[in-house]
Amino acid sequence: MTGTKQKNIREPRPFIIHGHFYQPPRENPWLGIIERQPSAAPARDWNERVYDECYRPNAYSRLLDPQGKIRGIYNNYGNMSFNFGPTLFQWMIDAHEPVVERIIEADKKSCARLNGHGNAIAQVYNHIIMPLASRRDQLTQIRWAKSFFSRNFGRDPEGIWLAETAINLDTVNCLIDEGIHFTVLAPTQAEAFRSLNTGNKWTSTENSPVDTRRAYRIYADKGHSRFLDVFFFDEGLSKAASFGDLLTNGDHCAASIAGCFDSDASEPQVSILATDGETFGHHKPYGDMCLAFLFTESAVRHNIAPINFGYWLEIAPPVYEVSLKNAKSEGTAWSCAHGVGRWYRDCGCQTGGRDEWSQEWRTPLRESLNELQKKVDHIFKEELAAENIDPWLLRDIYEPDQIRRKPELLRDLVAQAGARSQLSSDTLLRIRQLLEAQKFMLFSFTSCGWFFAELSGIEPMQNLGYACRAMQLCHPERTENPLLAPFLSLLSAARSNIDNVDGAELFKRYIAPSMPYMQILAFTSCLEHVLKTSDCDNLRYGLCSTSIEHADQLSPEQDENQAFHVSVQNEMTAENTTYRVLVIHGDSHELTGYVLPGGPGAGQEPPQGVGAGIDLNPEAVRLEMQQLFEGARNRMSALLVRRASGSILDTMTSWMDENEALLDSVAALCRTLPQPYESHISLALLAQWNANMDKVMQFDSEGEAFQTLCEIWDRARHFGVSFDLSESAVTLENMLLSELPLLASELKPESCDRVTFLLNVVDRFGIPVRKHLIEDLYYPILTTKVADLQSEVASQENPTPQKQALLIRLLTFSSRLNFSVEESAINPTAQKSSSRK
Repeated sequence: MTGTKQKNIREPRPFIIHGHFYQPPRENPWLGIIERQPSAAPARDWNERVYDECYRPNAYSRLLDPQGKIRGIYNNYGNMSFNFGPTLFQWMIDAHEPVVERIIEADKKSCARLNGHGNAIAQVYNHIIMPLASRRDQLTQIRWAKSFFSRNFGRDPEGIWLAETAINLDTVNCLIDEGIHFTVLAPTQAEAFRSLNTGNKWTSTENSPVDTRRAYRIYADKGHSRFLDVFFFDEGLSKAASFGDLLTNGDHCAASIAGCFDSDASEPQVSILATDGETFGHHKPYGDMCLAFLFTESAVRHNIAPINFGYWLEIAPPVYEVSLKNAKSEGTAWSCAHGVGRWYRDCGCQTGGRDEWSQEWRTPLRESLNELQKKVDHIFKEELAAENIDPWLLRDIYEPDQIRRKPELLRDLVAQAGARSQLSSDTLLRIRQLLEAQKFMLFSFTSCGWFFAELSGIEPMQNLGYACRAMQLCHPERTENPLLAPFLSLLSAARSNIDNVDGAELFKRYIAPSMPYMQILAFTSCLEHVLKTSDCDNLRYGLCSTSIEHADQLSPEQDENQAFHVSVQNEMTAENTTYRVLVIHGDSHELTGYVLPGGPGAGQEPPQGVGAGIDLNPEAVRLEMQQLFEGARNRMSALLVRRASGSILDTMTSWMDENEALLDSVAALCRTLPQPYESHISLALLAQWNANMDKVMQFDSEGEAFQTLCEIWDRARHFGVSFDLSESAVTLENMLLSELPLLASELKPESCDRVTFLLNVVDRFGIPVRKHLIEDLYYPILTTKVADLQSEVASQENPTPQKQALLIRLLTFSSRLNFSVEESAINPTAQKSSSRK
């Protein structure tokens, strides 16, 4: 792809589309799980919302025929450059492994296609603004990113994505020191450029914009021995994708990319589009399908070919040098017109707020975290120095989340960091807590905490939660944490735009209540026992587990109260404490209690009268149900509602049976029933619906049950009422997803019939089942086993009637799942014909 070759119209012109796929870490720092985020509805949280709208669709993007049927499913990651934030990718590994496997497979295929250069690049670990961080923190971010990338993609990263593309000369030096070959920036970050072959004459970008169709070199020393290569994305093209209509049509997108080239150029050119990966499907619905069409069809028509950054550096290394704006000071970023002011001052850049809102809270938020970090770092350094351990070497080789999976690794890591002897288990536990404190302290600087308009938003509060956990792990045994008061004093200068409260008040209101998390979990497990939400006394709450070792009913005059011995363990930090818990039954269903540290160890017999005096002990913590973590609150609320609704449903059903003729008359006379009538009828019909849905799932008398569902549905329409189908959706979706592997293991008509029947139920009543998940699972079956059967039948002169009948059944079933059996991977001739249209 030299300049000479590019003059030959037959040689495709190269282009790069890069997706920066990233979400901030969202896990509760005490539980290690993401709690429900109502603003992400209908999804339970923002990770799931964006996953379903973007990350998964790009791994399984649809190619449709003119009738809207699926003629192919395409993995966009195979032809686009991309980075995934490590904290996001780790969540996907735990929650959605099949999509992760598709992403890693795509990178391997791109390596094979592009001379060993993969599409994936790394990202600084938890998206901190690098120029605002110390050199030590920048190096840790890069080293953790490299380790995570290598472990998952099986190779070292060539390039890295910087959070918000924020960079200065210190960051450049850190990247060079860590063997990073390139990064990607916005053209507005370039100050001047010059040819490597024409001496010292610089061209300012104020007079001549940087040409984004070539790679550049940044030299970090006067001797030109240390350098970082850099790409600048085409700003117009990238903005058209992010904010315009570029992703509404694959041919339009390809034409725009092709239009970026200079046909008279004498040097190699590459067209570069880079934007948030969430653009392709989340911000721009169906943007993933535009990419799939572009890669499979439009690119060929417009004589362009997708490559990646590493490959371009091999075939067209930089012949120009570039200098960066503000490189020796705070640096620049792609989303702030004021250097990197957006992440520490009220610079004027904001998203999601009102015009009159102020972002003056940014400075005290950062200052309070900076001061806290100094103290956390001091404790870390002092305690590890006492064991002759190099604290910063240990932090750099500590991979977040790996010690939880392989606790035995910690002993090897401390040995690598210089520990002079075998350390005791207690010392290793303490080191583990301090390392986690370091992780959470770094997480508290995640860039999203400053990006938006309001201090009380999800992202700043998440950062404060991480800071809280860091200071707690520095002093896990202290009830009054000595780091807290100075931190809150500084944080109080940060003022919210809502309700005129300051950061300290927000911290006390929303963050601090989680600090006694082990007591809360001990109390929670006892409530679960009392309310019988679980049949097991060994429960998990994310990374934490609880075990009820002993339960006592108090004396007969106190038969409403119960006492427990409970052990609570955190598998990430190995914190392990035993508690005595007293649960008090009030006059209503409200349960309160007291939690007191202490009690027998595991396997020991508890003393008599375990509950005696707990409520009088000044060290006991009093807790109420409202203080439980969100997941437990929801679970117990649902239980109490079910208990209450059981009797209500019986009453409503009897009431409806007794007044059926009267209700029919009212419905005939009125357009709408009175609201109380609607509610009562809806409850009664829902009870009947759920009972018959259970029969549908049993595949026994499903025909009769389906007919009853139709009758219930018609009754609901007759009365003009509706009811919640979400429970049916979950049940049907799980059943469908469990049936398809059975079909894959052995092609049987019975499996086709079961799935078809379930889909008929879904379609008949408009139940919100995510059909794309079923299509994703079926497509490999269609393109392998069904395709093999079709080839076998086609190749035989006299195929057996049984195989012919099975093939017809499977093709009919495929069409029922919205696959085109004329234009699909099972019909290569039709596929080639379609691609020429």
